[in-house]
Amino acid sequence: MLKSSFRILTVLLATTIIATGQVRHRIATTSSSAEEDRELLQESDFSFLGYYGDAETDSAWSEGFSFRYVSGTFRGMTAFLNTNFYLREFTLPASFSQNITWRTIITTNVLMQNDDHIGIWYEQSAGRLWVSHSVDYPQAPFTGNEISSIYTLDVNDSDVESNFQGYWGFTGVGQRSSFGAVRHVPSWFSSANTTGPYAVGFGGYASLSNMGLGPSYGPFLLFFPVLHGVYSTISYGATTGGLATDQFKIGGDYRSGTSSVDWFTDYNGRTFDRGARVTTNVVNWYDGNDSRSNPTTRPTYPTDRSGTDEWWTGENGGAAPNDPDGYARFVWGDSFNSAWDWVDNDAGTRTRHGIIAIASLAKDYAYYSSSSLTQDDTDYEIQIFDPAQVALVLDGTIPGYKLRPTSAFSIRDILVANGIYTGGNNPNSARIVGAAFDPATNRLYIQWRSGGTSMPSFYSRFFVFEVAGS
Repeated sequence: MLKSSFRILTVLLATTIIATGQVRHRIATTSSSAEEDRELLQESDFSFLGYYGDAETDSAWSEGFSFRYVSGTFRGMTAFLNTNFYLREFTLPASFSQNITWRTIITTNVLMQNDDHIGIWYEQSAGRLWVSHSVDYPQAPFTGNEISSIYTLDVNDSDVESNFQGYWGFTGVGQRSSFGAVRHVPSWFSSANTTGPYAVGFGGYASLSNMGLGPSYGPFLLFFPVLHGVYSTISYGATTGGLATDQFKIGGDYRSGTSSVDWFTDYNGRTFDRGARVTTNVVNWYDGNDSRSNPTTRPTYPTDRSGTDEWWTGENGGAAPNDPDGYARFVWGDSFNSAWDWVDNDAGTRTRHGIIAIASLAKDYAYYSSSSLTQDDTDYEIQIFDPAQVALVLDGTIPGYKLRPTSAFSIRDILVANGIYTGGNNPNSARIVGAAFDPATNRLYIQWRSGGTSMPSFYSRFFVFEVAGS
C-alpha cells in the first residue's frame, strides 16, 4: 500500500522500438519501495472478449458511457441527445454479439439542445449520476467563455430521480476543455498529492477552438474536491462564479490558447503542445496548410500547399517539426471525449494499474472541406498514462503539456473486424464516445457510435476487453 508521503524522485525517459517499427516511450519512475511490485498497464494486459450490438436508431447520437449495479445486476447507461437530454440503460444480453435492449430511466430536460459533448458517471456509493457537458460550437447565447460544466442527479434503484444540483464550474477553465467524464480518484493518489476525490477528463476537440476559453488538444485532467454542500452552484451558461483556482488542480493540460501561441516550429522554445499520436500518422491539411478557402474537394500535394510548417505532417509522414520524441500530434477533430477511466483500487495495490484513455484519431488525409472537418478514416488508440507523471504535473515539476502516454496501441483492427463503419467521415459523427472500467469483473467497456452513418443493423456497439491485474 502506498504511503501518504509518496513522492516521485526521478523521471527517466527511455525509448524502445517495438516489433511493428513504431517508436514508443516508457516513463520509468523511481518512487517508494511499495510501488516496485506494481506495473503500468500495457497492450498485453488487454484481451478482447466480444461486443454487444445496438439497433436503437437514437443511439447513433448517444454520448458517454457508465454503469451501475442494481440488486447485483450490471446495468450499462448512456446519454441520448436526440432533442433533449435523457438517460437510457440496459442489462447485458445472454451472450456476446447479441443486441441490447434499452430502457429509459431519466427524461429530465436539463440541457439545451446545443450541448454536443456529454460525459456521465454513476457514483454507486452515493446513488448519484454525474453529468459533465459542453457546447461544441459557441453561438448566441454562448460566447465560448462558459465555465458551467458539471451537475448531478440522485437516481435510486427504482429509477426515481431527485435532488438536481449544479452547475459547478472552475474559474478560468472553459467547459470546452473540462468536458469529458467525472471519475473517482484512488484514495492513495488523492492523499499523496492533496487532490480532491474526483477528476474530470479527458476532453478533446471542440469547434471554434480559438474562441474564448478554448479546448484541450490532448489530455486534460482536472482534480476537484467534494462539491455538495461545500461550494456554491452557478447558473447554466455562466462565465463567472466557479471554484477559485486554488480549490482545484490540473494534472494534464493541452489547452490551445490562441492561434498565435498554439503552434510551434521550434520544439525547444515552445510553451504549448498537442496530444501524442503514437500508433498512427496522418497527413494533416488543417492549421492553414491548404491555400484554398473552404474547398469542396480533397487537397492535392503540392499544388494546394500553402507552404506553412505549423503542425504540418507531410505527405511522407513523420512527426511535427523538430520534435525529438518522434511522436506525431493531435490534429483538429482528434479527441478523447469521455472515454477514460482510472484502473486501480483505493489502496494502490492493484498489480497492473494506470490511467487509460481511448482516442479517436484522424487517419490518412485530414482536411477542411465544405465547411466541415473531413478525414479519410479513423483510428482508435488506447493510451496508458502513468499516475506518477500526473503527480509531476500537479507539483509543477513538468508542465501540463508534457503529460505523455507510457504506451499506446491501436484497437481499430479489432473494431473493424467486428463490424464498425470505416471510411471517410466527419470526426464529430462516427467515433468512440465513452468508456468505463468495472473493477468487479476486470472488464473495460468501450462505446462506439455511428453518428447517423448508415449501418446494416446497428447504430452503436459496446466492445468489451478484459484487463489483467488484481
